[in-house]
Amino acid sequence: MLVFPQWWFDAPGGGLTPLLTQIDALWVVSSTGAPWWAARLVMGDPVRRQIARGVKPWICPKATFRMLTLHNMDRFTPAKGSVFLDRLEQAFQRF
Repeated sequence: MLVFPQWWFDAPGGGLTPLLTQIDALWVVSSTGAPWWAARLVMGDPVRRQIARGVKPWICPKATFRMLTLHNMDRFTPAKGSVFLDRLEQAFQRF
């Protein structure tokens, strides 16, 4: 599982060392200040694509992939946070 924030439609920097070859599931939990439609429809969900197409093939090519993102952090409310936490709980119960 990767858990990290996003800045301007990009992940925090750092190199990639392919040492995690036993991974069978790659799940990502992240947040972004952009609303879902800007991240997905306008920008093409670049962080999801970077991980699914750039990171996953190098470290765990056979792993399943899922990304759960809390969008619109610039307008965060406790109610939205609670809904997202419920979504995470449901997803990880099936994990």
